[in-house]
Amino acid sequence: MNRIIYVSDLSHHNAPITEGNAVSKIWSRPPACAATADRSSAGRAQGATNAKRLIITVLACLVIAGGCATVPFEPVSLPPIGDVTAEALRRSVAATAPQRFALLQSAVFEYRGHAMAAICITEIDVPQRSYSVVAMTPMGVKLFEVRGRDGRLEQSFVAPGLDAWGDVAEAIAKDIQRVYLDSVPAADARTHVWRRQALFRDAVSEGRREYIVGGDPPVLIRKRLYDRQGAFWDVNYYEYTEYEGNQFAGGIVFANRRYGYRLVLRLKEILADPPDTRQ
Repeated sequence: MNRIIYVSDLSHHNAPITEGNAVSKIWSRPPACAATADRSSAGRAQGATNAKRLIITVLACLVIAGGCATVPFEPVSLPPIGDVTAEALRRSVAATAPQRFALLQSAVFEYRGHAMAAICITEIDVPQRSYSVVAMTPMGVKLFEVRGRDGRLEQSFVAPGLDAWGDVAEAIAKDIQRVYLDSVPAADARTHVWRRQALFRDAVSEGRREYIVGGDPPVLIRKRLYDRQGAFWDVNYYEYTEYEGNQFAGGIVFANRRYGYRLVLRLKEILADPPDTRQ
């Protein structure tokens, strides 16, 4: 039975890349000039092939078979809201939402019962709408790095092999922005307040973005985007912790409903001085 070793942006690839066909399709192509190459060229080609095989072996070792779609976090406690207005709730969320921060996280990418783990360093500047994410294997091999601002991907690195399966960097950049930016409803959002939580609805260019707010203090519990085809993606936030007056989610689950994959992020540390991971 083939096991998935990685799935990139599924809007580009409707079928998963499996361990068998990835090796045969990407890593096993002989050089066109192999018959006439001199010994030095053959040695360099063999070295490159070995390096590629090392990368694919590292990635294959990260696959965890038999994953499940349970939520590994405790939900936010939801006491009754009382007489608090929707606008007061929105302002409270805005007042404690982190604006500039760096995080050390563990990440698990899940697709069809399989998963791949990584360690991430994430830097976000909400006012500047900038982001930076570096992901490494538990063994220290860099998988990817993306940096961007205001919707633009400005710098990216993807490990050899991953870039063969579509625009991985662009897909990652989009999902990071969905998780960490636009986390406070607009002041003119349509609202509905229930006993324990409130709903905010924003009209955006992609469709309709909805927020669920609740808890004490009030925090963002869920963010979801609907487009013309229905629910596109959602982010659920769990286990908040307070740090220097800001509320940080200890657990985050991003789900792309359209393409059927999930990203689970667990907060390990809030970094006051993040390390320089640029090459």
